[in-house]
Amino acid sequence: MTPVKDLLYLPGGVLLRTGQLLLIISQLALVIFFFRQKRKAATLIPAVLHYLTGFLLFAFLLNLTADVFLDGRPRTDWPWILAIGSLPWLVILCAELISAFLLFFGFRDLLRYRKRQPLPEAVKETVDLLPVGVCFGDPSGEVQLSNLRMNDACRQLTGQDLSDADLLWNAVSAGENQNGRFIIRTERGQTLLFSRKDVRVDQEPKVQITASDITELARVRESLSSQNEKLKDIQYRLKAYQVRAADMLVAQEKLSARIEVHDSLGSLLLHCRYYLENPGAVKEDDLLEMIQRTNRYLLQEAEEQAGRRDPFRKALRIAEGIGVQVKTEGRIPEDEELLNILGLAVSECAANTVKHAGGSELQVTIQENPEESEENKAETAGNNPGTGAASDNLRIALTNNGTPPDHPVVETGGLLSLRRKVEEAGGQMTILTEDGFLLILILPQNKTRKRTSTPPATHS
Repeated sequence: MTPVKDLLYLPGGVLLRTGQLLLIISQLALVIFFFRQKRKAATLIPAVLHYLTGFLLFAFLLNLTADVFLDGRPRTDWPWILAIGSLPWLVILCAELISAFLLFFGFRDLLRYRKRQPLPEAVKETVDLLPVGVCFGDPSGEVQLSNLRMNDACRQLTGQDLSDADLLWNAVSAGENQNGRFIIRTERGQTLLFSRKDVRVDQEPKVQITASDITELARVRESLSSQNEKLKDIQYRLKAYQVRAADMLVAQEKLSARIEVHDSLGSLLLHCRYYLENPGAVKEDDLLEMIQRTNRYLLQEAEEQAGRRDPFRKALRIAEGIGVQVKTEGRIPEDEELLNILGLAVSECAANTVKHAGGSELQVTIQENPEESEENKAETAGNNPGTGAASDNLRIALTNNGTPPDHPVVETGGLLSLRRKVEEAGGQMTILTEDGFLLILILPQNKTRKRTSTPPATHS
């Protein structure tokens, strides 16, 4: 069989050298791919050895072609080069086929690895397609990976491209805080929820910032919140209606009783007239009993009428009917104007306790002639600077056990009507929300008004 040295200058030798050149180029590309993918040593070392073996074989073939034989004389006495030149050409061909076979399996492993472990470019494209904004960076703030949505959000918030994660988070921190997450409403009408957490990637600390588009969720939330407010108002109205319905039923029954008494009173007057005309025809005991029974009912009705005119008692009944327990401390004023204002204040605060604060108790503290103090000055001079508690004033403070308001109270409806009543009476009204809801009324008392002699007590 023809040795390799005799085939090198023939077409077969050219094919062997060309095939080996293509093999070492492919082997070098495979080694570079393995390096870029940071493959393990068990995969990388065999690929490097395969490349070096192929490169040496190609170098020997070139040496045999150009340098080993010149005019039939060898230029080197290296026995292993001479031995390769003496090998049959089929041995070199088989070696190249085996190398090509190994190279095929190497590229197949490369393709399978790329399917399992995508390249950074593929990761970037995939991250850009995410429906949420994503940003990864160092604890120092340097951004290492971000997608298009996060870049767009950063431009809307800061007016700059995303290059500093700390700058982005400082802008986000100005939003509405939700347990460490922040809600931001952009100029485009979007509502974004930003969150931040520390993660570890390849045992290195990283910072992950995400931005979720919750525009639709926020719209539904606001709609539900508005509907809940309406339901609370309807619930309050239903409970108040139950109280008023019971009063209407009692009033209807009393009206029927009055009609009967009216009829009885007419009959009594006829009996009295008949008795005056015919004294001997009527029994005096029966007539006297009819007169006493009618007088007792009329006196009882007069007392109930006086009690029904007390707006404060009526407000207590309504508050109890809607599920609010009213606790009072101090003397209840007897003046009709002050009672009207007190009843209106209790009714409005009880309604707001149910509708807005979700509470169940209302504390009413009444003080006569409160002492002037720095705290009272700050509370009572809020609307009229320079005015403090007078020497003959009535201070009424109302607070509840519900959730404190998270924004300044807007005076509309009942509160606005209450303020007008208070100012018409020459008083002042202040609403404080710093440490919970607190309504303070300062009402002037006429020195000639009659006051109760009952000692201070706590009522509920």
